[in-house]
Amino acid sequence: MYTIFGNCMAMPSHGTESEDDNWGRHFDQKHHNNIRWYMNYEQSNLQIAIHVMLMSKADSINIVQLSPLHRTPFIDSISPRTVNTLTGSIAGACWSDTKPELGDNGLYIECTWQNKMDAMNLEEKPAYKEFNSDKDKEYIKAYRKRNYIAQAKWELHTAIAIIDTHSKASGHDIRIMPPRARDHEIDKLSFLNKLQIKEIQEIYNPNRIFWYKDQYTGKQIGTRYYPEKDLDEIINNHLQPWLNSSI
Repeated sequence: MYTIFGNCMAMPSHGTESEDDNWGRHFDQKHHNNIRWYMNYEQSNLQIAIHVMLMSKADSINIVQLSPLHRTPFIDSISPRTVNTLTGSIAGACWSDTKPELGDNGLYIECTWQNKMDAMNLEEKPAYKEFNSDKDKEYIKAYRKRNYIAQAKWELHTAIAIIDTHSKASGHDIRIMPPRARDHEIDKLSFLNKLQIKEIQEIYNPNRIFWYKDQYTGKQIGTRYYPEKDLDEIINNHLQPWLNSSI
């Protein structure tokens, strides 16, 4: 049994189109009806870590798809959300222990209580994708202008350490799928930021993270860069043996 915390780089197979090909689609075809899916497309890495702490399962291998660095929590007076710091767009980032459903657009609806809110057919529904005050809009505008990469990398490694510590404390088998190798590089950070992240790295087991070595370049790559034509090869001959082994 598997539990997958998915996003746009890891989705179930049913209903997804070929142009949305991803490792989750192929893994789902291989283990159909043997996966418990949680979908949330826009969580930041710290939000993902908390999600995993709340909902990882003892009866399965838990697989966590991390997010890119360009996601930051945005929790205002309306709801828990997140902002894409590249585009400025807002999306929901709350969660509930519910099975994802297929939406009208062929993509899975997120496992959030937004679905439940919509089902209540409220006369006034919160505007999930809009700013609710000028101060919030100014805050996000200023945040996007600052150099937030150092903070995003700190959050990434902290999230991994949280997940790793939770796995050790709970006994749950949790594996991590990173989207991009460059996100984990810290050589260009300042001395103190680099020192702090190195201390964080000492806490977690790096073997919990799955890296695929590109057969064409010889470089480690994350899920965002898996060649589509090699997805079955990656799943069957690299990811699956790693999941079957102890870390």
